[in-house]
Amino acid sequence: MAKRSLTPLVDPSEFLDERLTLYPAALTSKGSAWDGIIAVEQRRKPACILESPALLTHFVGIRIGPPGGVVQKRDGRIHRGYETVGDIVIMPAGLPGEWCIEDATDGLHLSLAPVLLERVALQNELANPDTLQLVDCFQVRDAVIEHIGLALRAELATSGGADRLLGEALATALALRLIRRYSTARTSVSDYLGGLSKRRLRRVIDYIDAHLEEPLRLSELAGQAGLSPYHFCRLFKQATGITPHQCVIRRRVERAKRLLQQPEATIADVAFRCGFSSQSHLSRHFRQLVGVAPRTFQTH
Repeated sequence: MAKRSLTPLVDPSEFLDERLTLYPAALTSKGSAWDGIIAVEQRRKPACILESPALLTHFVGIRIGPPGGVVQKRDGRIHRGYETVGDIVIMPAGLPGEWCIEDATDGLHLSLAPVLLERVALQNELANPDTLQLVDCFQVRDAVIEHIGLALRAELATSGGADRLLGEALATALALRLIRRYSTARTSVSDYLGGLSKRRLRRVIDYIDAHLEEPLRLSELAGQAGLSPYHFCRLFKQATGITPHQCVIRRRVERAKRLLQQPEATIADVAFRCGFSSQSHLSRHFRQLVGVAPRTFQTH
């Protein structure tokens, strides 16, 4: 993957919307060593109506207080639910929202700068950072996110968030979870331990066959499977036993065998029509896979 310049992390705590923080925070990470990594706040919210403009950060809300009814409205959608302890809201940056909180409760608010998710996605080859988007979620259960949030709250309560390394580790773990489960890159490698699914593998093979005469790039094939080049190579080999490059060569040689059986076919023309750079390029791979030279194959 080509190297990409990374924007320095900014302080998410600067972007906590005032209309979401009208009520005193029992705990806050603002001013702690976590500034620039993740903003964490615990707040008591009475029964009320809240509006939030489009935030500059991704927002994760975890209900930690008494259960109660909540009506949420975002992006033209309305969700009415009865939330219990552990229910989670995920709101992407740039998306305004409205809440009608029917019963007083305590919430844990986590805010992450989008550049943190982009950096984690790039470093772990999970998605294209330029197109990565979180999925808006009204009410989900996720034990991993809940445990990360509670660990952040516990560290904040005991040490004031002074341990920057722990904050970085937990923020990175949260970013990984959001990318893998609640984003446009939510399909993770763990979902394909046996290799590519048959449907995805068929899509890749069909793409190869349709573009054999062209210079095929690994990024193009990976894009057909919806994976990073690194993960695509691993899963493709798990599924087929060969690398993507070896597969392309074999498909080109198979097409060459069919074309060589046609009357008046020349080896140079067949090489061109199968995507080989030259006649000698075709001959070398043809001998390796078929055992004879193209001309010998053609005359028998």
